[in-house]
Formats: sequence, structure tokens, C-alpha cells
Amino acid sequence: MTPCGRPSPGSTALMVSGGLTLLLAVCGATPFIAQTLLGAGAKWEWAKAAVTFVAMGVGGLTVSGSIVWLMVRTLREPDDPAVRCETCGYDLRGNVSALCPECGAACPRVETTDERPAQPVQ
Repeated sequence: MTPCGRPSPGSTALMVSGGLTLLLAVCGATPFIAQTLLGAGAKWEWAKAAVTFVAMGVGGLTVSGSIVWLMVRTLREPDDPAVRCETCGYDLRGNVSALCPECGAACPRVETTDERPAQPVQ
């Protein structure tokens, strides 16, 4: 994790590669799982297909979920490091004191501007 709470590129790559590894491991073990559940002499072609389908679904959801999570984390509004406590990374927007409420470290007052103009109440 970076100080601002975002995942580092290395941890994101590790998460996606871990999902792919899990997918390959589950798909490779599928025939053995089906044979163990149904016995060696059983006709288990339909069961092998069903277990393979479920394993592919779980693996696919893992990989696609990882990709969606990565996109959401990268495309969301970027953090401004100037509004974070240098000690603990706490978001200081709206803080009126000169102390971080999380760790108590002295922090300069943060002047934030909202890019959207204020709308009059009607």
C-alpha cells in the first residue's frame, strides 16, 4: 500500500496473477475432484462437465472481479497528497485545527477549493 491508501502497482499485479493462477489450478484439478466425488468406476462425464463449468465460473469471476476492482481503484477521483497527514495518511479535508485527529501530529491547515461553483438554494 502507498501512504495514501492506494495499492501499489506490484500488489495489483500480484492480485491479478494470483487470480489467474487460482483459475488454472482449479481447472487443472477439476477431473480429479469429479472422479473423487463420484468414484473411479462411475460414468462421470456429465459430472466432470458440471464441475468444470462451476470451476470456470468461479475462476472467471475471480479474474473479472480483480479487473473491475483495479479499474475502479485507478479511475476514481485521484487523491491530493497535500490534504493528507504526513504521518498517518489521514484525510485532512475539512479539518479546522492544526492537529491530525487520527494521530495527533501537527499539520498545516489545508485550504481546499471545490472546483464546482456553489449553487444557490431555491
